[in-house]
Amino acid sequence: MSSLVYGSDNLASAVYRHACQNPNAAAAVVFNNKLLTFGELALRAASISEALIKHPDWEIPLDRPPRVGLLASRSLDACIALLGACWAGATSIPISLKQPEERIQATIQQCDLTAVITDAEGQTLLTPGLRAKCPTIVFQRRRPNKA
Repeated sequence: MSSLVYGSDNLASAVYRHACQNPNAAAAVVFNNKLLTFGELALRAASISEALIKHPDWEIPLDRPPRVGLLASRSLDACIALLGACWAGATSIPISLKQPEERIQATIQQCDLTAVITDAEGQTLLTPGLRAKCPTIVFQRRRPNKA
């Protein structure tokens, strides 16, 4: 059994890294009878975080953390996107898919978003005008492996 040092600057990250050392041990997230282990969650969240950080238009404001909008359906992927944004050092702003285009545009402008993370459903709501406001990261639903 490995040991965990408490009292570090970022205890939550240390606990999470500790859990990832045994990726098959337990479910980290369960949504609609689908689950991800800590290891699977870490891999997928890291890919979102990396996509944000490596995006050519990604900028970190000097006066505050970057703000990332999440325009996506309630899903396991939305949970992954939230964690990925957090790992990129950003604050997440949820945007409802049920809002009209004008409200979505107002939210993007008022919140001064650095980027928007969306899924296929949210992508249909992003007009060219909205896409021009900030970088957009689209995550694709993973299809189950066929046996």
